[in-house]
Amino acid sequence: MQPESYCLTALSLKFCFLNFFQLKRLADALRENTTLVKLDLSNNGLESGAARFVVKALHENETLSDVDFHGNQLDDVFAEALAGLLESNEILHRVDIS
Repeated sequence: MQPESYCLTALSLKFCFLNFFQLKRLADALRENTTLVKLDLSNNGLESGAARFVVKALHENETLSDVDFHGNQLDDVFAEALAGLLESNEILHRVDIS
């Protein structure tokens, strides 16, 4: 009898206050992700420079459909990067940047 395999489909990292290196490692993992559909990065105090790592990774990600950036310190530079992503990404259906 084979053991059951489980796939991570949702990941909440809200209020984790990820540092630059942790966020970069997360972005690297998102490039390879094949199961995660929901990611919550809300209320992490993320600034645009660090959050853009995630946006760049989402250009390559083919499964995430819901990303939450709520409550971070994002600016116009981040908004431009996100707009570029949304122009080409047909999988992402919900992005919270409130």
